[in-house]
Amino acid sequence: LSQKNEPVDAHSSTLEVLLRVFMSTQTIEDKILSRFYGRGRGHVATQKFFLDLGSRDAVDKALSRLAQSGKLRRIARGLYEYPRKSPLLGELSPDLNKVAAAMAGREGIRLQETGAHAANLLHDEKIRLRNRLEKTGNSTTNHFK
Repeated sequence: LSQKNEPVDAHSSTLEVLLRVFMSTQTIEDKILSRFYGRGRGHVATQKFFLDLGSRDAVDKALSRLAQSGKLRRIARGLYEYPRKSPLLGELSPDLNKVAAAMAGREGIRLQETGAHAANLLHDEKIRLRNRLEKTGNSTTNHFK
C-alpha cells in the first residue's frame, strides 16, 4: 500500500514501496535522528524543525530521550546538536555560527556579519578578528552549556 493507503500501481518501484513502509513504521526518535544524520555531524536544530513529525509534547520527549542517551546534545533550551567528534579530542564544542543561525530561525531574527569580520569573510588577509554577529529584534540573553 502507498502512504495514502491507496493500492500500489505497476509504476511504483519495490524500493519506493519498501521506503514508504519503513518510514511509516519509524518512531519519532528514529525520524529525528534520520534528519540529523542526513545533515551530518555538527548540525544544530530547534524542536520547531521536527513539529511535522508529531505533537509538540511527543517531539520534546523524543529530543529529551535522544539527549539523555547521548545521541544528541542539548545545547540550550529547545536547541539540539548532532555532536561532532574527534578521534583525538572526543566530542567537540558546537559551531557557534550554526548555533546562532538555529537560534535566529527560532526567534525570527536576522543575523548579519559586522564590519571587520565581514571584510575578513571576503578573504582580506590584513584583517584578523574574532567572529562577531549582530541581531535585529528583541534583546534576550541566552545561556549555553
